[in-house]
Order: sequence, then C-alpha cells, then structure tokens
Amino acid sequence: MYECVIVIPTYNAGDFIFKNIEIYRQLDKDKYKVVLVDNGTTDPQSLERLEKIKNEYGFIVEKSSCGGGYEVGALYHAFMNHEAEYYFNTQDSMQLLDINFLYEKKDHVKCFSVEYLPARFLSFNQVNWLRVNFGEEIYKGLFKYYSLTSMCFLGKREVVKQMVDLGVLQPNKFPKNKEEEQIWERIMGISMMMHGHHLAPYYHMFEKTLMGR
Repeated sequence: MYECVIVIPTYNAGDFIFKNIEIYRQLDKDKYKVVLVDNGTTDPQSLERLEKIKNEYGFIVEKSSCGGGYEVGALYHAFMNHEAEYYFNTQDSMQLLDINFLYEKKDHVKCFSVEYLPARFLSFNQVNWLRVNFGEEIYKGLFKYYSLTSMCFLGKREVVKQMVDLGVLQPNKFPKNKEEEQIWERIMGISMMMHGHHLAPYYHMFEKTLMGR
C-alpha cells in the first residue's frame, strides 16, 4: 500500500500543469503515487500534455470511471482504484508551494481553507439541491459546521471511506455543473466534521491559479 495517492483532476489542462508536476517529481515513487484523472479532455494540445506526463514523467493518467464529476469524481475514481493510507485531492490549478505539506501526516484533515456556516455562501437553489439529494442531517450541517472552500485536502483513507460507505460519495450524486460542484465543497467538509474529523486550514501552502475555463 502506498503512503499517499495524490489525485489531480484535470480537464483541458494548460502548460501550467507542468509546474505542478515538477513539484511532485521530488517525491519517492515507492511511497507516493501521482494519479491524474482526466475528466473528459478534448483539446488536442491538452491530450498531448497528458501523454507527455504519462510517458516522460512516469505518472499515471487515467480516464475518469465516473465520466467526469469534477474533483469529486476524480477522488472517487482514485479511491476505488488505488489503495493508500492517505489521499491528497488537489486541482490542476492549485500549486503546492512546500512539499513538506505532504510529509507531515496528521490525524486532522489538512485543507486549503475553510469557512464557517457555509449556507451563507450558497444560493437558495443550491441549498435546496443539497437538501433534496443529501437529506436533513447534512442540510442542518450548513448552519453548524465549517466546510471546505475548495476540494483541496489531505486526509486519511478512513476519511474518504466513511463518505463512500455512508452513501455520500456516490456517482449518482456527483456534480454535473460548476454550481453543483460548489455545493459539493460544502458537503465534503460537513460530512467530514459530522464524523469527527477536524479541518485544519493550510492556505499558506498553496497558490491558486485561475484557469479561465
């Protein structure tokens, strides 16, 4: 079993993706597995970039078994196909500034940033979609817990496994558009806190690049 699987969802990635990949090349390949999950790339140049990452850099590039699903689908794909003690779910637009973030394993969930009472940042339609699809318990969590503000987090295998076993992290519930993906950031954090996992922000370890997609 690997110490950590690094999950990088990607879609029509630009040259910026190589900046991230260079960082992960520093890792011990016997302990860390880098998996790029392609969420349906169509751009020819982006497909060439993924081929280069696979052939020249030696990282795993796989089509999402969920047919997309943004970062949520990529995490599920990686969890179901690659076993590890920890999972680092990140983005192809998120640059890790300090590799030591990955070496320091903790019981808490290390994430980019968090927000309190996340219902404030969702529209009525988004809140209603969450309530219909995930039920009253997670709905009430919008008004009592912290949540993630991106899908970028590092957590133990049990953190992800609980969401799968409890029916939260399931393909039929995955986001189909950006609006639903924003809701999922809140769902993910609420589900973690509901089951006793502490969310710790490490925003200083990352730099977010707007990709304009």
